[in-house]
Amino acid sequence: MFDNYTSADGLASAHNPSSADVFLVNPRNDAFVTGRADKPARDAGTGCMMLFLLPFVVAGLVITTWTVLQWRDWLVLSLSGANTKGYFTDRSISEGDDSTSYFVNYRYVVDDREYTRKDQVSYATYEQAASDAPIQVLYFTGDPGIATLDLNYARDLRTFLTIFSLFWDGFVGLIFFGGVYSVITNRRLAQNGHVIFGEITHITSRYDSDNDYYIEVKYRFYSPFSGKYIDAKHKFQDNARKNVPLPKHGKAVAILYADDKSYRLL
Repeated sequence: MFDNYTSADGLASAHNPSSADVFLVNPRNDAFVTGRADKPARDAGTGCMMLFLLPFVVAGLVITTWTVLQWRDWLVLSLSGANTKGYFTDRSISEGDDSTSYFVNYRYVVDDREYTRKDQVSYATYEQAASDAPIQVLYFTGDPGIATLDLNYARDLRTFLTIFSLFWDGFVGLIFFGGVYSVITNRRLAQNGHVIFGEITHITSRYDSDNDYYIEVKYRFYSPFSGKYIDAKHKFQDNARKNVPLPKHGKAVAILYADDKSYRLL
């Protein structure tokens, strides 16, 4: 403990403590904690995570846009569709690990113009495509290029696509905007926060299935804003500490603090 790490029960702030006295999540914050730097070290992990997630965010926007367009086609076919005769031209199968999708190519003529389409269809329709029998095509009178062989099956496909899109966007969006919130909070803390000190109340470590090393720190500090003690925890990956003994309970930690809702372990 610090010589000047004093309060009613040892949780007040210290002034310019030695870095050896403080457990730092990011050792690059040593200069900031000891007063030799004006700003904390940047959290490179959050920035890398945002860049990593960016393609998934773009993919989510593409899926959502595609879903909306598919529902638009289904709606206009439902409201302003007309039937015409068509013929199968080809069929194909796409097999995944746990599912099989069926596709057919067909052609039809509207106002002396021939149109061709490829649709995902039910197995029954796929089997029907083996014959030369004519088929009934439902097309949109405002744009005959929009068509389907089975309006109900088309609805079911769009329902599945909508559920998938909501799940994808919700999951990726939650992580992405959580990262955005973290960046904004860290910038606010860097501008308005100041260093206070607390102590470790519990610390554990574990390896995951990829042999990455994770540390979870539970800590407590005295809030200069509310005058209350706050218990918090922080989990982080640090493979460089695999062979380094964990600090003991009671070891000091440095916290960048703005208020009781905005703080982080340094």
